[in-house]
Amino acid sequence: MEPLPSLPAPGPLRVLALAASVAFLALFSAVGVHLVRRRWVELAWAGAAFIAFGLTAMGASAGPLFHIAAAATALGLALRNAYAFRGPARLASFLGAVGCAVAIVAGRMLFV
Repeated sequence: MEPLPSLPAPGPLRVLALAASVAFLALFSAVGVHLVRRRWVELAWAGAAFIAFGLTAMGASAGPLFHIAAAATALGLALRNAYAFRGPARLASFLGAVGCAVAIVAGRMLFV
């Protein structure tokens, strides 16, 4: 049996990994809240932020312009949702926006 993967060494890469994980889980939980409550318009907005963040993570190798556009879109949608949603979805979207912003800053420190 193989050992579980560990976090990277302390530094910007570790911050990037943790912040991106927090953002991913928070944006996914906002989708779950709206799915359970059957708020379809809000579900579409939450899903758009989640998909944009997923494209940001997967599109890192597609080129810098695509990656920057996807990251800005994900952050913008998460901030919009943090303002527009109510209750637990607002908190989840706010955590997603903060995680996304911290991941962007850590990525800039690491790769630029």
